[in-house]
Amino acid sequence: MPTRRIDPGRRDEDWQGNNVAVRCPSCDTVYIVSEFLHGGARRCPTCEISEARVQGVPNDGNAELEWDDTE
Repeated sequence: MPTRRIDPGRRDEDWQGNNVAVRCPSCDTVYIVSEFLHGGARRCPTCEISEARVQGVPNDGNAELEWDDTE
């Protein structure tokens, strides 16, 4: 499964505190993932094909997006 780090410099992503906003590469839905509210991981609420994960904050953490490109 393809995985890439979240880049808050991208036009379609944002990372503030322990929260990220991403665009699903499969269905184009924008969704939010919170380390606090979602335990740091959440699947796309529309298609459930991608999953975003966040741990920590932008200057001292990790955030990534993973999706299944076989569908």
